[in-house]
Amino acid sequence: DHTFLYRTLNSSSIVVDLGAYKGEFSNRIHDLFGCQCIAVEANPDLAEKLREKDSFKFHHFAIASKRGPIQFHVANNLLASSTRDLAPSPFEHTATVEVPGIKFEEFLKECGIDRIDLLKVDIEGAELDLFNTTSDETLLAISQIAVEFHDFCSFITPGDTERISRRLMRLGFYPVPFMGNENTLFINQRKLKLSAIRMFLLRYILSPIRTAKRVLDRGRLRVLFFFRDRRRLHS
Repeated sequence: DHTFLYRTLNSSSIVVDLGAYKGEFSNRIHDLFGCQCIAVEANPDLAEKLREKDSFKFHHFAIASKRGPIQFHVANNLLASSTRDLAPSPFEHTATVEVPGIKFEEFLKECGIDRIDLLKVDIEGAELDLFNTTSDETLLAISQIAVEFHDFCSFITPGDTERISRRLMRLGFYPVPFMGNENTLFINQRKLKLSAIRMFLLRYILSPIRTAKRVLDRGRLRVLFFFRDRRRLHS
């Protein structure tokens, strides 16, 4: 569910996957490009399994506004576990554990990363801490950012999303929304230098087409699950 520009990546690219979950995204990146991929996941249960992967480098951290232990709230849906309070969200809280927190810039320095060709951000509201504590200089060293904003589940507010987007646009990032704020790609025009025609096609042709396809795919899945559950009910 994270859209990015494939043709800008190659075997020498550096990809950072924040919110690695079970590692599917990082594994896919490695299979497609054979490039260096650094994955970060806060959930300690998922971290144990991610440490076993050899297709990418893994780090157990929660991206936060400061360094040190941080409370991590585990949800009934593991995809929704977060450092944010789960109470305003539709997800059920099951446990709270302590995990190591780190600022994004400190993480990059420790890993010796001075440029990123693709940054994937899916960290259940902690994107607010990331962008609030990351300098313009560091952001400008990133070619593209694929981010899921979590205002739809109340981890952050629509105002937070708007403010982050405006800041990135002021820095020269071109936004391409797919599925609204759930999947937004920011393209650093200073680094990738896409033509005006290609930018137009991405935002006004490709984006609506891919969004419509995903809506239809989700609708088909709901129908399949509905009939599957009905068969189970009557069996």
